[in-house]
Amino acid sequence: MTNYLGPYYPSNLLLDPLKATNNSRIISISSCSTRRTIKWDDINYEKSFNVAANCDSKLAQTMFSQEFNKKYGHFGIKAVSFHPGIVRTEPNKNYLGSSTMGKALAKLGSPLFWYFTKNPTQGSQAMLYCALEDHEELKGAHIMRTVKKNN
Repeated sequence: MTNYLGPYYPSNLLLDPLKATNNSRIISISSCSTRRTIKWDDINYEKSFNVAANCDSKLAQTMFSQEFNKKYGHFGIKAVSFHPGIVRTEPNKNYLGSSTMGKALAKLGSPLFWYFTKNPTQGSQAMLYCALEDHEELKGAHIMRTVKKNN
């Protein structure tokens, strides 16, 4: 749950300065995996670890944003979590693993992966939107922002 505690803990430590600042915002990266539920009976994934652990932490970030807005929105603070899309970064390149089968699938699927994913510049657009959008226009909670590719 480090992905969750990363934004949660500092946000709570900085609560007084956030309240004192006009139009402050908290931005965290989430994902489209928010369609699932958190595995409360094995929250630390001690029984089994898989990609669902990352999904749970991203869902927790979205839930945090929603609750933070309910509690502190009247102070002018907006908490936003956003889904940047699938971005071509090193962890995603190695997602299928280092097994022979994983490497073969990665080679075969590479053109499709490239076509349906975003480069880091495109992936950063959602974060920039959350940071730069007019405070009154920015909707709190979860944002899925699609940035058109410039081909």
